[in-house]
Order: sequence, then C-alpha cells, then structure tokens
Amino acid sequence: MESKIRGLERLGRLEFKYIILLFMVCLYPLAVIPHSFDFYGPYPDYFYAPRYVLLGTAALLALIVLIKERAAINHRVALPLGGFVLFALTATLLAAYPVTAWVGSPLRYTGFSTYIFCLILFLLASRANREKLLPCMAAAAALVSLLAVLQLLDLNLVPREDLRQGITAYGTLGTPDNVGTYAAFVLPAALYLYIARQQSRWLTVIALIYGGLLLSFTWGAWIGALAGMAAVGLCYRRTGHKGLWLRLAGLLLMVTLLFAAGTEVWDLQKRVGVVNPWEQLIVMQNTGKLFLSSWEFGLGPDHLFHVIRILPMVPLLDKTPNLYLETAVTLGGFALAAYLIFLGNILWRGRKDVLLTMMIVYLVQGLFYSEGLLLMPLFWIVLGLSQNGRGIEKPQS
Repeated sequence: MESKIRGLERLGRLEFKYIILLFMVCLYPLAVIPHSFDFYGPYPDYFYAPRYVLLGTAALLALIVLIKERAAINHRVALPLGGFVLFALTATLLAAYPVTAWVGSPLRYTGFSTYIFCLILFLLASRANREKLLPCMAAAAALVSLLAVLQLLDLNLVPREDLRQGITAYGTLGTPDNVGTYAAFVLPAALYLYIARQQSRWLTVIALIYGGLLLSFTWGAWIGALAGMAAVGLCYRRTGHKGLWLRLAGLLLMVTLLFAAGTEVWDLQKRVGVVNPWEQLIVMQNTGKLFLSSWEFGLGPDHLFHVIRILPMVPLLDKTPNLYLETAVTLGGFALAAYLIFLGNILWRGRKDVLLTMMIVYLVQGLFYSEGLLLMPLFWIVLGLSQNGRGIEKPQS
C-alpha cells in the first residue's frame, strides 16, 4: 500500500510535459477507437484517423509548454532541420492536392502537418529525461505484441473495421507489418532495461516484444532488430556478468524455437501473410522513375495515393516500402538531403547508448518500410530524448 501511495505521489509531481510524452509513448500505440471517423475519406477508420487527432492534440499541448518554457532549439540541428521544414513546405505548397498535402491521404495521414506535429514533440522530448519514458514505452510494446499473439490464436480483444476482416496479428496497430516494425524499434529499450536493472520482469517484456516481432513475419523488421541487438551488444559488451548474457541469449533462443515450431506445425506464415521482397523491389523501381520526373520538390506529401489512381496498371503503392525513397518522391531530393543531414548530426553527436540503437533500428528497417503515423512520432521523440544530456547512464559492471 505504501508503495502505491508513493507511486501516486510521484505521478502528482510529474511535470505536464512528461504527461504529454508518457501519453505518446504509452497510450498512443494502444489507441483504437471503434467509431467511424470518416471525416476525411470514405473508409471507416478505427486506427489512423483517431491517432491523427490525438497526435495533433498532443502537439498543440506540447507547443503551449514550449512557449511557456521559452524553449530554444540546439543550433547544431536547427539549420538542417529548418532546411527540411522549408523544403517540405515548398513541396506542400506546390502539390496538386492541397488537402492531401497538408493532412495526408486516408488511412495514412502523413501530410506536412504530421511532420510539424512530430517536430514539436521532438523539441519537447529534447527537454525531458529518458529514464521516465523508456519503461513505459517497453511495457506498451509488450502489450501490443501480446495482443497480436492472442489474435493469431483466434482470441481478438481489439475492435476492427470490416475492411480488416481476415487480418491477424495486427495488435492495436492495424497491420502485422506495423506490429513488427514497432516491436523491433522498442526491443533495444527492453534489452537495455534488463541489462541496467537485472529484474526478471524485463525478461518477460523482452520475450513478449520479441515474440510479437517474430509473429509479424516482417522480414525488414527482423533485419532492423538484428542490427539493434548487435548495437546493444557492442554498447554493453563489457557490462554485467556472463550469466546475464546467457540468460538473454537463452530466452531469445527459446522464443525463436517456439516460433519455428509454430510455423512448422500450424503454418503461421500463411495465417499472417509474408510480403514478397521482389514485389517490393518492383514497386521501388517504379517509384524511382516518378522521382526522376520531379526530383527537386517531389509530388507532394502522400501524393502516391493519387498516382495509383491515375496509373492503375503500374505496380505502385500509396506508400513506398522504403523510407528514403518515399521521402524523396513525395517531398523532393532537397528535403531528403536536409533530413539525412539532420539525422546524421544527431547520430554523430548524440550519446552512444540505448537511444542510438533504437534510431539505428528505425533507419535500417526504413530500407524496407516507409514512415507512417503510428511509429514516426515515437521516432521523433527518441530523437529528442537523445539531445538531452541527462537520463539513464551506461550501466556499470
């Protein structure tokens, strides 16, 4: 009882900026609202439109906090970030479909406004302590993965629209691909928390997140997670005792063997579905041709939605399965260059710890996955946290 009272007291002392960030890292990934949000587009949407509204609300509240605190941006990232915003705004103003450019296409909502919302959260997170956020982020990812596993076992606790009939292992994120990329992104945080605290509950969290990652059958996320686990090992290879690493390796091996057995016995891959990498390659080739025709300022944010309607016989998707090509073809080559310089500055000057490994995962799996409304705000929050000199220190042996 005393521990619960102390927990409530700590919650009452939380600054408002932490309430906003905790909402984003903990509740935002879980938000599914079973209501026909068809204010934009003809589709009932429980997953994307509600999150767009929640993201905009959180960004507005974050902006009020930043103004009140008279926050200033680090001059090292201000120039490339300002360049990215300027070039993205130019692409938005030149776009053929203004509403799509500002808000985004239906079931996507990654227009220019979404980037601005993420930028505001980046600035807020740069003034926050990561120690208060990482445990909640890992716990939320474990719950999403658990829900995805239950769905694969025909126990669905998450409402869905009729258009998702037949989709399994989508958790609260709409598709297995989203679950896989989200799990891969947060897995290094769970690994780090166990390494730093050596508490058995974090082994359970790791197992759930890793299980959700495997059951998503998202091979791009698997590659990203492999890069993240390698980065965690390099960062903390001299940390702790050998037994700690053996427990981690044994746990991951056990979950992998269970996954392999399930795939062999129950054909799980057929229930979830596996994206053919060659089909993705064809889509990227055709998207590259579009980029060459408008390389400076792109087609406009989320404008591939309109292109596939105009060119229905050409293998294209409304989101290219490559973060960098998607940015180039929609926002233009100048915006992509500024974005990469901005990210490179953060990676180079940021602390070499768990946040760096999470960014590596996101950017590696970005070779096979485009930025979206579900994960992009969390990535920008991690970028912001990496700019704060405070937080969890590298654990000592």
